[in-house]
Amino acid sequence: MFNEGYNSLKADELIRHDLCAEAMRLCKLLTEHRVVADPPAFALLSLMCFQASRFESRIGEDNTIILLQKQDRNKWDHELIRMGYYYLNLSSEGRSAVCLSYRVGHCGRTLSRTQLRFHQLERPAPAL
Repeated sequence: MFNEGYNSLKADELIRHDLCAEAMRLCKLLTEHRVVADPPAFALLSLMCFQASRFESRIGEDNTIILLQKQDRNKWDHELIRMGYYYLNLSSEGRSAVCLSYRVGHCGRTLSRTQLRFHQLERPAPAL
């Protein structure tokens, strides 16, 4: 759901904020449920926060996608980035060793993608 919102197939609406918000809401519910609140859920919500934090800088005035390297970092939503850090930290606590040891496929990929986004956001802006 988040992927379709983030990279919409609709030419007139490149980002579907409604789908992204709903995916994030559902994932947050998972992180709050005592049975399924585990590292993959936290890592996924972290990744969604990092991606959503850049929405305002991701679409140009001509309705085209602006790649990360060219985005205006002043337009990034720093509250969502803070939330992304929070959930990234939670994803590396608790049952993460168990998760990574026998569910390496899904959990490991989600955590790796989240860590990659984290490091991309931490990099200094390129000189113009």
